[in-house]
Amino acid sequence: MSVRTLVRRLQSYVNGRADAFTKEDLEALRVNFQPAFESHVIPNGKVEKFPEQYVCPGINRDMLSKERFKVQEISDFSSRAVQSFFNKLHIVTRNPPGILGSRTDALVDDLLRLVGLNDYPLQTIQRLPCKLNIFNKPCVSAKPDFVVTQGKLSVIIQV
Repeated sequence: MSVRTLVRRLQSYVNGRADAFTKEDLEALRVNFQPAFESHVIPNGKVEKFPEQYVCPGINRDMLSKERFKVQEISDFSSRAVQSFFNKLHIVTRNPPGILGSRTDALVDDLLRLVGLNDYPLQTIQRLPCKLNIFNKPCVSAKPDFVVTQGKLSVIIQV
C-alpha cells in the first residue's frame, strides 16, 4: 500500500475536526491527550509578577454575583483598567461560559496579558487555526480558544 493511499484512508477514517475526536480517532493517529491537573497549572507559591492593583481582598464571589454590582462605586479599584477587569469578572460570574454575553474569552485574554503571557518572547493568539498535514494534505484541523506561543512551542487553552 502506498503512503498516499494510507493518507487517504486515514483522512476518511479520522474526524476532520479535533474538537470532534473520538477514542478511535486518537488510536488511528496514535496520539493521546494528557489532562492538566490543578497542581500542574496553579503554582504553589505566590505569583511574583501579578500586578498588585488587581488584588482586591474586599471583593468576593457574592459581591460579583449580585445584579447591582457597581464597579464605579468601589474604592478598592485603583484604575480604569482594574475596573474594566472586575466588570468583566462580574459578567462572567453572573453568566456561565457559553451563555451569550458571558465574555469569558475577554476575561481570559485579560488574565493572560496580566501575567505576562503576551510579552515578548511569548505571544497570545485567539482562535488560531491549527492543522495537521500529512504529506502536505490536511488531515485534522482545530481552532482552540487561545494559543500561547514561543517560537515552535505552544500551549493551547480551551475555555
